[in-house]
Amino acid sequence: MDNEGTHLPGPDGPDALEIMSEMISLICMTIMASLLGAKSKHERLTSLTYGRILVFAVYILSWAFAVTSMLTVSTNNFNITSCTLAMMSCDVFYAGSKIVIYMWLIERVHLVTAVRTTRLKSWQYRFHVMLLLPYVGIFVLMLTFRNIYLLDSGECIIGLRWIASMPLMFYDFVSYYNLSLTTTCCHDNDHRNNDNPNQLFSNTTD
Repeated sequence: MDNEGTHLPGPDGPDALEIMSEMISLICMTIMASLLGAKSKHERLTSLTYGRILVFAVYILSWAFAVTSMLTVSTNNFNITSCTLAMMSCDVFYAGSKIVIYMWLIERVHLVTAVRTTRLKSWQYRFHVMLLLPYVGIFVLMLTFRNIYLLDSGECIIGLRWIASMPLMFYDFVSYYNLSLTTTCCHDNDHRNNDNPNQLFSNTTD
């Protein structure tokens, strides 16, 4: 009697949620690439200001997050390496984009409150930069205290432990730093009645 080879079932195809996630990532990639292209269409390296660089950095980090999300979602079943990279992508690109956004807000506050004053001579600028430093510690907590594991079904589960998620949520939503930057920026914009968006990227002397 002929020996029959053992048939091993192949990997399951993507389910509806995975396909939807990949489509969302693809849409985000397209939007971010289009916005970055539109913003940089007429730019030259010699004319880039600090404000423009920060805006470009936000677009690039957002695009990179969408790319890595699509790649890891497609490969993380029964793959602890891809699962770990998915968590690292969330930590690095999320934290990176938040830091860049805060730096942009600091720059915006400096432009509308310290006219003709260099950044390092502005007490508000130095104060806000100092308040940004705790985010470095939060980033370390995000990298250290995280959950990465595979279920018996092969599904990838990632997330932050409470010791990392609680400081992150407090800093983002409750902290004086976030409230101070947003309130100061909005108040000075209203006070100066500045409706010219191009002033957002005004040059300042370092």
